[in-house]
Amino acid sequence: MPDLIAQGADFRKRWRRPLPAGEDVVLGRGEDVVLGRGEESWEIAWDKKISHQHATVQWQGDHLQVTKYQQAANPIFYQGDEQLSFEVPIGGHFVIGETTFSVADGQLKATLHQAEPVVERSFSADDLQKLRFGDPDQRIEMISQLPDIISRAANDSELFIRMINLLLSGIPRGSGAAIVSCGGNVEASDGISISVMHWDYRGSQQGSFSPSQRLIQTSVRQNKSVLQIWKESGSSPQATFTATEGIDWAFCVPIDSPACPGWALYVAGEFSSDESSTSSSSKHSGLLEDDIKFTELAASTLGNLRQLRALEQAQAHFRQFFPTVVLDALRQRNPDDVLAPQETEVAVMFCDLHGFARESEQWADDLPRLLERTSGALGVMTRHLLASGGVVGDFHGDAVMGFWGWPLRQDDRIDRACTTAHNIHCELIDEAASGGSILGGFQAGFGIAAGKVVAGKIGSADQVKVTVFGPVVNMAARLESMTRTFGVSILLDEASDDRLRGMATRQQETSSGIQLPVVQLDKSDYFLRRVGLVLPYGMQTPAHVSQLVRCDQVDADRLGQYESLLPLLSAADWPALADRLAPLADDDPVAHFLASHIRETSPLPDDGPGTIRLRSK
Repeated sequence: MPDLIAQGADFRKRWRRPLPAGEDVVLGRGEDVVLGRGEESWEIAWDKKISHQHATVQWQGDHLQVTKYQQAANPIFYQGDEQLSFEVPIGGHFVIGETTFSVADGQLKATLHQAEPVVERSFSADDLQKLRFGDPDQRIEMISQLPDIISRAANDSELFIRMINLLLSGIPRGSGAAIVSCGGNVEASDGISISVMHWDYRGSQQGSFSPSQRLIQTSVRQNKSVLQIWKESGSSPQATFTATEGIDWAFCVPIDSPACPGWALYVAGEFSSDESSTSSSSKHSGLLEDDIKFTELAASTLGNLRQLRALEQAQAHFRQFFPTVVLDALRQRNPDDVLAPQETEVAVMFCDLHGFARESEQWADDLPRLLERTSGALGVMTRHLLASGGVVGDFHGDAVMGFWGWPLRQDDRIDRACTTAHNIHCELIDEAASGGSILGGFQAGFGIAAGKVVAGKIGSADQVKVTVFGPVVNMAARLESMTRTFGVSILLDEASDDRLRGMATRQQETSSGIQLPVVQLDKSDYFLRRVGLVLPYGMQTPAHVSQLVRCDQVDADRLGQYESLLPLLSAADWPALADRLAPLADDDPVAHFLASHIRETSPLPDDGPGTIRLRSK
């Protein structure tokens, strides 16, 4: 695609932009672009005779279609006449106010066919730092614009345009400038192609600008600024020459930054007639030292600010996994120290979607829709997890594992885990009740366990992730799996049960005389009831398991009746327990499971007094 060049009355008021390609590849049509002074347009801020939205332009294969907006105040002139809609070929131009718009060939490649320079000098960053500007005020003023140039650029394309404009404005003797790249391959051979990412040329001989591939590679490979001068003072045009007329010198300045691998700034131009009469090559070189130093400062600023932008983008990426407290810790302390594996006390939560297998079968013919629904549910989980100060430890298919208490100590880590489970649970319930098409049909199970783990950067020499490791993690996963077995939503280990009982706001008396603790989580009341001593499948040690259930979803008396039978469970009086559970089975899923378990497991294994041994995950 060709480029559109806007040139104001002042030579510094200028930009060159590639006309965007469109979807109609066959016809070569591009996208519509607005010319004007507004933020949503290709801005020509220097010309007050151009309206907020003045015209649209679109490349149409072999010409540029220009159409004036009816509300635009000033006319558009093409070939000397006022026009409302017209076609401009490559090489043509039109005028709005004091600005000329030209359509130019956008192709530019670095060339290998460059004459041997008369002068070649290299400058290290230290060398340039020792040089003093001949006009420091003007140069510093130009450099001070760089942060604003970069911050206002929405993307790399806009950034390149602004950077080239700055270079040509700050180097009056420069005819052309380019941002080039060796593709990160600084050891490239002479045959490798140099990528010209953006360029502009304002010299009198259009088409004469062609960056020297050899100069660029030398500069990037040495990581030094390199100057080459082809036209020596007093020589005839035939004696020494560049690959094209109109260029007397060029220099290349590498951008030494991990965010700009193999990048460099290339500037070329002509000496004025007064400068051409200078008697020595060293004076010619000295004339350009200010320009090289200016370009090196621009390159350094560009590299540093682009690296900062990359870090901000990385931080935004990390924000998907880490809450603000973790990011603060990474900023304030050495990340290696923060992320080093260490023993610590945490609360771990596993959250898994119930009914996912059924959903997968239902949407087997529309996998994008299934992905949308699953991503929506996982988004609910991670959003609430991060909002409560938790860390996303891992994804397991349709499940999320999160933890609290690292890298900063959180004394309320169990409270946070339970509140997160509550918030996720409530949002899924509310979405299902409202008939939402994204999350409707999904329910979730939660397993919460607390204790000592190893937390931090864990993995192999080839790949690591920030997570937690230890029996507590396995217990939380087993508890989540048990929610399907027991037909409930939230199950806790003994440490979590103890913590919640200590924060109970009241005790509710039930008809069986059992006092059920009531815990408030984010303004909702929950009952805490003991399920029993359970031996998870594949584990050797039984664990005390409790259920957390919203008060408005259950009959407190039924919960109390079940808990009143726990002494029979502890005594392993299975016949009596089965008889007493039968009346509760229809309304209490835990009672229903245990009654079925006793009936279907005969004889019951001797795993210790009153242990419920699960036969599967």
